[in-house]
Amino acid sequence: MKKEEFKEFLPAFFESLFKLWVNRDNFPNDCNLVEETGMTKIYQYPITDSTPRNQGGKQQLRGESAVNEQQKNFRPLKLTENTQLRVLISRDSYVVVDLSDEASNRERRYMAIKVITREGINQLEVTGLNYPDQNNRYRSGCSARDLLRFMEITNPKIIPKRWHNADTTTRVSYMNDEFLNSNNYKTNDPDRALNEEIISKEILPLSRNTNFKFYFPLINDLRSEDDIQNNIDYYKRIQFGEIVYVPRYPLEERATSNLFKYKAIRMSTPKGMGKTMLLKHIILPQIRSRNYQAVTFNCAVVNSSMLNNYDEFFQWFLTTISIDALSHIKKESNVNDINNEVHHEIDQRWKENPTNSNADSFLTEYLLPQIPNGLVIAFEKIDVILERSNFDNDLIPLLRTWWDNAKDSSQPNWKKLHLVLLNSSEVYAKRGDDFSPDIGISLGTDFRDFNQEIGENGELTNEVSRFINIQELNFELNQDQITSITNLIGGSPYLFSKLIQRLKDNVEIEIQNRKLKSAQINTIVKSNLDNILDTAITITGIYKQHFEELLAILNNNNNIDMKNYFTMVVHSDSPMPLEDTYHFKLNSLGLINYLENNLISVKNELYRLFFRSVLPPLD
Repeated sequence: MKKEEFKEFLPAFFESLFKLWVNRDNFPNDCNLVEETGMTKIYQYPITDSTPRNQGGKQQLRGESAVNEQQKNFRPLKLTENTQLRVLISRDSYVVVDLSDEASNRERRYMAIKVITREGINQLEVTGLNYPDQNNRYRSGCSARDLLRFMEITNPKIIPKRWHNADTTTRVSYMNDEFLNSNNYKTNDPDRALNEEIISKEILPLSRNTNFKFYFPLINDLRSEDDIQNNIDYYKRIQFGEIVYVPRYPLEERATSNLFKYKAIRMSTPKGMGKTMLLKHIILPQIRSRNYQAVTFNCAVVNSSMLNNYDEFFQWFLTTISIDALSHIKKESNVNDINNEVHHEIDQRWKENPTNSNADSFLTEYLLPQIPNGLVIAFEKIDVILERSNFDNDLIPLLRTWWDNAKDSSQPNWKKLHLVLLNSSEVYAKRGDDFSPDIGISLGTDFRDFNQEIGENGELTNEVSRFINIQELNFELNQDQITSITNLIGGSPYLFSKLIQRLKDNVEIEIQNRKLKSAQINTIVKSNLDNILDTAITITGIYKQHFEELLAILNNNNNIDMKNYFTMVVHSDSPMPLEDTYHFKLNSLGLINYLENNLISVKNELYRLFFRSVLPPLD
């Protein structure tokens, strides 16, 4: 699983599980087996005899009878707009899902979930019961096969494409190797390794295959949609060290209002500044609250071969967004039917006229007429297309044309279309020119604004205070310590988050290993913070990867003159006159501040000290 695919897969996996538990109050009234037999009856027969029934195994006969009886008690549940499950609630309060393949009645598979308190913390337990297996044996616990089947039913769009093209055995192997038991990645690719704090497993005996009870820690009681998101944010913080989104009003309101007013917005900032979080936490929920359809298209998961073939890429893009949008509208339709219909429409049109004008007609004649209110297409990481493909000169002008039509066309179908483009601004410097998609309203400057000023009374502004509070530290930073941090890195959420997360991890490890008093904890915080700040300005410190990426761009042969200009800025003891040729690219890298009177300076003291050490002054 690619890194970006993993970042999509992990939260979607948990969202489906958590949504199932939270929505149990919406289950049909007659699927609660408090006074009935069914799943409970199966649990009455622990697995003490795995002898097949044709060899006299008594438990197998009882288990088979209970399975057959249990089938009558499942009821249909619409978990999402396009997902229907068969569920029941057992006497011991497990939510049970029937994962059996309708095409085959030979093997019945069930997954059961329940929030329990284990080892002193709330956890979601995921287990299962399957009868019969390949050897006609009755076995309990969940396997990779069960969890994969659950994902394929509840959220198939985030299953990696490579998995779809494989046979069942291979897909199960992928699920095990790339998610459930991803130990192979722990040394080679830590971004894809499943952090042990996210999942624990208890192996169950007497199973033909390896089956487990899985346990996922919860930071709340998992009762509402907000609880779902809080837990997912918690996992993402552990797994990916992602920035916690800090509300920055009125930016959020302006972003959404501009989208509806101007039909498009573009957010272009250095990576790690929260573009995707703003989209998913603020913009998309507001869009959907107006009954608009919203689809996101992550360019980072595009197959590399498609980046060399515009026609292949664009057919796949249109197919993907159409199936996503129509699946939410045609609630009663089978997903496979929608899939087949869209593919047929694409195939027919491209056979007749494989051009951009045909893409326009596909939107206005096929897709948009089926959208009741409006359609928002959000491109995430479009810089992948700008940087790696050979067709950005085709795609970006096409999107510009779509935007013009959405703003100005008299056709009502065009007016339904809205576009959101998210890209890392580093791409402008990487390309060696000042290329910009220039579509809609750019939120780049506003989005980078993060007020780090410290007032006369020594208190931080609301933005920084919120940022620190959200980190959920088990210790406090005093005013002098926070001032030391901001004096070095300014107010960048990305730099701030990296530093605080490293400090948090280091301190918590020492707290766990030793029984400490408050005074001792304060000493440990000070010692670790001093060490982090001292080494932060070196290539071996916490910003190692960030510095390496910036140096790679500056050392690009296309950027030698820009590098020389930046070297002068770094070594100057006073602001430098703005140089039109280079300031755009340096600003896109987040390396400079604009000052009054057309002057610029280095963004923060961190960059000044580091780049002074690695970029010798010019003769």
